[in-house]
Amino acid sequence: MKTKLFFFLLPALGALLLFAAWPPDGYAILAFVAFVPFLLLDQVLKGRLVHYFGAIFFGFFLLHLMAAWWMYSSTIIGSLLAHIFNSFYMAVVLWMYYFLKQKWNVSFSNLVVFPVLWLAMEFLHFQWELSWPWFTMGNVFAEHTGWVQWYSFTGSMGGSLWVLVVNGLVATAIHSLLKLNKVHALIYAFAAVVFLAFPIWLSMGLKMDSFNGQKLKVLVVQPNINPRTEKFGGMNQQDQLDIAGQLLVNNNNSEMDLIVLPETLITIPIDEDSLEQSGWIRQLKEFAGGSAHTPIFTGAFTKRGLVVPESDFKAMVKNDGDEYVLYNSALLIDNDRVQVYHKTKLVPLVEKQPFYHVMKPLRDFIEGAGGYFGRYGTHNEIFTFDLDGEKLAPLICFESAYGAYAAQNAGQDAGFIVLITNDGWWSSPGGYRQHLAYARLRAIESRRYVVRAANTGVSAIIDPNGKIVKQMGYNTIGAFTANISVMHKLTFYSVYGDFIGIISLIISFIILLYVAIGLFINKPFARYKGVDFHK
Repeated sequence: MKTKLFFFLLPALGALLLFAAWPPDGYAILAFVAFVPFLLLDQVLKGRLVHYFGAIFFGFFLLHLMAAWWMYSSTIIGSLLAHIFNSFYMAVVLWMYYFLKQKWNVSFSNLVVFPVLWLAMEFLHFQWELSWPWFTMGNVFAEHTGWVQWYSFTGSMGGSLWVLVVNGLVATAIHSLLKLNKVHALIYAFAAVVFLAFPIWLSMGLKMDSFNGQKLKVLVVQPNINPRTEKFGGMNQQDQLDIAGQLLVNNNNSEMDLIVLPETLITIPIDEDSLEQSGWIRQLKEFAGGSAHTPIFTGAFTKRGLVVPESDFKAMVKNDGDEYVLYNSALLIDNDRVQVYHKTKLVPLVEKQPFYHVMKPLRDFIEGAGGYFGRYGTHNEIFTFDLDGEKLAPLICFESAYGAYAAQNAGQDAGFIVLITNDGWWSSPGGYRQHLAYARLRAIESRRYVVRAANTGVSAIIDPNGKIVKQMGYNTIGAFTANISVMHKLTFYSVYGDFIGIISLIISFIILLYVAIGLFINKPFARYKGVDFHK
């Protein structure tokens, strides 16, 4: 009975340590020992692989319940499924690690097998249909940006590698101590301290002291329209536009270089074949100065019918006999044109249903929680907007969880990033505060200013060091101005992206292929186990 209890107590301890490390207000230093209970589980307790899997899954599911509890105030079913899936992926990695550790020594397993398998999982999790990389381990330092200025080279996966290797060193030191090998224990403990401290020391020298480049003055508008009770029901489009318009009129936007409004300010889909004729867009122009208005960056739903890209056929919907593709879009409205970007990284189970027929029984739950059953279109012809000769990189909400996507969009000659979002779906602060913190990492990775406009908050200006230099509180209405610098120098990460994940994926493939071949070769001799065939 005690053994079974410890099978759950050790993973629970690991989950508690990770939760205590996670933003907001986390003690990130705890992340460097949070995996140790998982890594030592098979050293302390003997059991079958299925027992380890169940215990690990329990630990990671507990982590998700604690660190992402805020999600349940929006959608219970969607949150539960996301947490089950994510916990399963993490448990599979540790299960494979236990399996391979039976074949190789502890130090190799802790310092090579465990990190590369985990990093390969994180990299794949950025790519596929059920992608939800909220708990990429490198995100744990989102409120400790002074430690990770080197993310401009590695991205957040560099932070994941840092966490995993230090945990591996600590676990190996403890393993050596349990085996009464004090010398090895001291060596691994010393290596853990050095590997923990060196990146922090390195980060101090990488922090930028000044930001040279063209200066732009931006106006950020936060209309504070509740998405659950007003934006998508309870307040008509005209009233919502009037709130934003009044904020523009109350601020002297004629001196601005750019006005930034939040995600889905316009909720009634605008036909992309006649954007310039849209009455909503004409009203925004009037609010922003009329015939010589300041350029406006805003979120809107748009649609395309008749001729759509082949990649968006699966997103085609029919409404009252009218077939079209619906997009969650960002618009840059100038005097003579409207540029359009479509959100590409969609939220699983809310903005897209990857397994449509399997998920169909849950349609009422998803739509009742504000989700769109089906999927939005994602095809883009441009990924950066032109602003009077300068370029900016648009990001919409969930896309700011994807470091390489954000940095490489900024790497297409974009001098700054504009992030629009709608974080008012949750009645608790964890979600919007975590989301704001992740945007700080995106600023470091690309070394670009991030202009963040959030419907209900927190709207903010983040400098290329990841420091929030100006912000407006959550659940408040208003607007503020700020000066930003346009940056053009590309970071290593902007050019090469998640190279750590690619390398880890290759190494993981080689390891698993080696094991698979070994199992295949040895299988014919399984019934002769224990017989030395070389005699």
